[in-house]
Amino acid sequence: MDSNVHYLYATLDRSLSKAGKYLFPSHKEEEALVAEEKSRIEYLEQLETCEELHNCLSKRLRNLYRRESQSGKNPYAVQKVIGYIHKNYADSSLSVRVLAEHVGLAPTYLSNLFKKSQGLTISQYLADYRMEQAKRLLRDPQLKFYEVANLVGYEDSNYFARIFKKQVGCTLSEYKERQLLK
Repeated sequence: MDSNVHYLYATLDRSLSKAGKYLFPSHKEEEALVAEEKSRIEYLEQLETCEELHNCLSKRLRNLYRRESQSGKNPYAVQKVIGYIHKNYADSSLSVRVLAEHVGLAPTYLSNLFKKSQGLTISQYLADYRMEQAKRLLRDPQLKFYEVANLVGYEDSNYFARIFKKQVGCTLSEYKERQLLK
């Protein structure tokens, strides 16, 4: 088999090792970690077919995901979703389905993972974040309520006003008035 193929798989293996170290920091000595990595590379070099290499790395990847899922956290996927929400909260089409596609997970699985990690649903997190951004925008006396609604991802300003009152405990007008008095 081509040495470039072995090199590619060794590079992928190192990437999986780095991900594993990030997700599950080890208390092993640096020498032991280096020896483990060297041993894995030697093992990969002994594999003769692309299928064997593929199966070996696929198994490592599945084990990493399983271990991460069992830990009750999935910092990578959850943090990626949170980052995506923070960048795209103004998109009215933002949904669990869109977020799941972004991180390459099934919507139901992502929803359960997010709830387990953050203690609230993706929809709750998104609504809360949008409301925080709306409160920030409402400090600008030049912005109209419907403009704020659009800027935080709500096409229907009446629906936005109802959600705002429910979550914040006062109407948009009351909130804006309080901000102007400060």
